[in-house]
Amino acid sequence: MKLWRQSRKDHLPLDESSPAQHRDFPQRFEPWAADPENLYTKQELRELVEKAIRSLSAIYREALILCDIEGMSAKEAAEVLGINVAALKSRLLRARLMMREALTSSFEQPRPFGRRVVDTAAEIRNMMGMALMRVARRQG
Repeated sequence: MKLWRQSRKDHLPLDESSPAQHRDFPQRFEPWAADPENLYTKQELRELVEKAIRSLSAIYREALILCDIEGMSAKEAAEVLGINVAALKSRLLRARLMMREALTSSFEQPRPFGRRVVDTAAEIRNMMGMALMRVARRQG
């Protein structure tokens, strides 16, 4: 038994291919591999996050991993750690704040040169003012 496909001009069996059919499709298929730059960016981001997680002390790292990575609820994670839910939430908040602090420097955009000059001048002015105030206190 043959299956038939109806074309505009004639009938052809589906298991037979026509030369026109081969012209409609590319002869060579490119693999659907991910963009190398995108892969490298993801790998670099993963390494930054892992480094930041490793930098946390154990009590904060455990809370962060159980809740934010493993997806446990606060109640479940608190039971695993043997602490109450309020203590877990406190640890989790501190862990997230420490992670934000650790990762901010990696993603911060550098300030333009003009802004750095102005900021440095302001810092120098403040330091000079403090030094002058100390000198005035000693003399007065």
